[in-house]
Amino acid sequence: MIWTITMTLEAGTYEYKYFLNDGWDGGEWDAGDDRVVEVTSDMVVDDIWGDDGTYVDQYDLSVLNIFPNPARDNFTIVADEIIRSVVISDITGKVVFNDIINDTQVQIRDNFETGIYIVNITTDEGVFTRKLQVQ
Repeated sequence: MIWTITMTLEAGTYEYKYFLNDGWDGGEWDAGDDRVVEVTSDMVVDDIWGDDGTYVDQYDLSVLNIFPNPARDNFTIVADEIIRSVVISDITGKVVFNDIINDTQVQIRDNFETGIYIVNITTDEGVFTRKLQVQ
């Protein structure tokens, strides 16, 4: 199982740990030190964790970011490989944006209504899905 959380943080250094309910044996996860993230601007941090190593092995750790998120008038998608296409659907599944990109970065300017969108980004490695909030 992979857990996700979205947080808005001010610039700074944050330390965090993993717990599940009260943790195993009522304490913190034994598999590593504290995690640290340095927030300098709008950013996405992918930190993958599961209760055994198989979850991490099954998850593709390629760099693919959407920012800012939440967005207003525009947002940027950046990847460490060529983005072949971007398809954005609203919460009902209706496609509201569909374009061929062929670059590692794209800025999307559109008049999206306020809401939650599903962004499917196709690269040579496969299709990656991200959630986008528009305010």
